[in-house]
Amino acid sequence: MGTTRMVIWTDAAPERARRWWTVKPAVRDLSLSLAIAGATGVSGGAAHLIPALLLPEAIAGSTLTVARDPKLAGEETLDGVSCLKVEFRGIGERDSSAWLEKDTLLLRRLVEETTVQGSRVTTTTNYVPSLNPDLQASDFDFTPPSANDEP
Repeated sequence: MGTTRMVIWTDAAPERARRWWTVKPAVRDLSLSLAIAGATGVSGGAAHLIPALLLPEAIAGSTLTVARDPKLAGEETLDGVSCLKVEFRGIGERDSSAWLEKDTLLLRRLVEETTVQGSRVTTTTNYVPSLNPDLQASDFDFTPPSANDEP
């Protein structure tokens, strides 16, 4: 199977959003919360984290806002950026670590460790954040590819 992609877009959040997925290539109209929920499991939770931080009134339960027992675990450099490493207990008793840009506190990396059926599973999500990028309305246009196009 090739690359799998899911796109969620809206101009009426949180009431209405659209979702398109290469696995079931059709546009579905859903609430933003349901669209994000559908992407959360298949993305290992990555699809949920940033939207929940940006729209907490519409999408509940961010890993970072419910962190328990946080502690500063030092400083590290990721991709040339000085970061603070914070360790904490996350959702579902996951041992978690977040790397935050030292100057902006933007999230650069999240590592979550949990036990699934007796095996230790580590999920790492890397982010490349940008403050105040130059965006145009057309940057948010999405036209799903036709069935003959490559995703």
